[in-house]
Amino acid sequence: MSVVLKILFNALALWVAVTLIDGFRFDFDDNSVLAFFGVALLLGIVNVTIKPLLTILSLPFLILTLGIGIVLVNAIVLSIVVGVSSLLSLGLTSDSFGATLLAALVVSAASFALETLTRTR
Repeated sequence: MSVVLKILFNALALWVAVTLIDGFRFDFDDNSVLAFFGVALLLGIVNVTIKPLLTILSLPFLILTLGIGIVLVNAIVLSIVVGVSSLLSLGLTSDSFGATLLAALVVSAASFALETLTRTR
């Protein structure tokens, strides 16, 4: 799958999460489209660099939970993205880890659906 398509899918999945989850917000202002794609790019970078490391480190937990613990890994990855977004003033915020956990579920499901529909998975 091309990098541009993956960033577009990340952006659409993040938009779905921001729309559906209370407490998970993006501040839509003047430069919001560019900032939103910046957050999607950031999510892609964190998914490629940090998520594999977190997955390996949490492997015993993932085995113990029969793989369901990957939801927690995804939430931690999204928390990192929210934190870096806050540092860079990109506009993505979350009120709690619970909101981030729900948003991670929505982002994962939306990305999976988009990749399945376009047959890029």
